[in-house]
Amino acid sequence: MKLSGISPGSGNFMAALALLSYTEFAGRLKNNDFSDTNSRRNFDSFFCDLGTDYQTFLSNHNAYRIFRCGLAHVYYVKRDCTIHITQKTGTKLGIGYDGSKYFFIVETYFQDFKKAFINLESILFP
Repeated sequence: MKLSGISPGSGNFMAALALLSYTEFAGRLKNNDFSDTNSRRNFDSFFCDLGTDYQTFLSNHNAYRIFRCGLAHVYYVKRDCTIHITQKTGTKLGIGYDGSKYFFIVETYFQDFKKAFINLESILFP
């Protein structure tokens, strides 16, 4: 049975939500800012650390509202979107827009997140 078009047991949604929440938390660590009023600023700050392609995506799309808030508050991305666990052929970003719909690739986003977090860790704890 599908509820709201989402197959039961789909770990891809939980993994995407966790990674997006960790992105915000990593921004809090980076900025030493644990105020609830700066959630988007903290998210965007660390999201940009994932790479220049993520910075470009962020300059054209509100990733915090569309993805992070969508998954955290309404349990789905706020736009037409597919969420995959494994890498989509020809996609170098873990998050994006293909011209007709948004996508999130857990495996790719995690790899980019992991690199950025290791870098942050080396800055915070030299």
